[in-house]
Amino acid sequence: MSRSKNDEWDAAHNVQKGKVPTALYTDEQPATTIKGTGYASRERAVRTIELTSQKGVRYKQFWTIRAMRERANHHPRQTQGMRDAMAIFDRWLESYEEPSPAVKQEMALEFKEFQRLCQTDANRHSYGVNPSKNELERARRDLVEGQALLLELIRSWKLTGRQPALHFPLTSFVALFGGPGLHGYGKHTIDDRTSLIEIRGMDGLAELIGPAKCRAVNLNPMSISCNYNRANEKATIYVEQKKNNLLSHWKEVKKRERDPAQTLPQPRKRKNGENTLKKQTESLPECWTCKSCTFMHTGPAKKRFLACEICGTHRAKG
Repeated sequence: MSRSKNDEWDAAHNVQKGKVPTALYTDEQPATTIKGTGYASRERAVRTIELTSQKGVRYKQFWTIRAMRERANHHPRQTQGMRDAMAIFDRWLESYEEPSPAVKQEMALEFKEFQRLCQTDANRHSYGVNPSKNELERARRDLVEGQALLLELIRSWKLTGRQPALHFPLTSFVALFGGPGLHGYGKHTIDDRTSLIEIRGMDGLAELIGPAKCRAVNLNPMSISCNYNRANEKATIYVEQKKNNLLSHWKEVKKRERDPAQTLPQPRKRKNGENTLKKQTESLPECWTCKSCTFMHTGPAKKRFLACEICGTHRAKG
């Protein structure tokens, strides 16, 4: 394990034996946050390492992983999943090696981009290492508002089938979607004026708004794309629906079984002379008895039989 990195982290978080490190649960720069990191399970720990390994955020990978490890360690209701996550983090921290000079140079450029993003208007609701109660409450409001606006965009799309444009405050947008890069929910890319959000299906949507709200939406998308104009703070979305699959086909079959009328074929126009045999037998009774073997033929299909299905005797007229 890198001693210098740990000493640096300990000093920044005022680590004292038996006490929770300071600023452990803060998210001070929302415009640079990577969404989807965590410590609740082994899988979440593995994903945290993967997300922080991407170019653009490597400069803070050690800090993020160490913070997640300490959050799990100091959690008041620690679970087995958290202990599994700690084992993954400890293994990574113990094998950590200082990057090569070339990688350090790349990480220095990443840090400059981080500093640039911190100075943008998108980050105006950031706060320091000792945030006030009002600053923390403001951060929570931004996230809740962002979730509500995303839901409103999805509901509008369901009603109209078009890409509705909605005013989406920039601070709420970054509180929900974080900074540019790969996230647990999908991907966030930016250019000079716009942001493009790609949400990976229901799993990605659940990352953003929670499973309960996802179920209330009653939508099973393949992906959701959100285009955001940072200048006028307007957002539009496009939902790509999943194509019919075996599950949807089975649901349709069960629906028809509940309502047999839906299985009846729709009438169509017929040409003159078509289906002559059917016309001749429409007036026949629902059942008839063979004059030779006395077998009774019943049902809509058998009423059209012209011979006995048992003995083959020609059906009597009348």
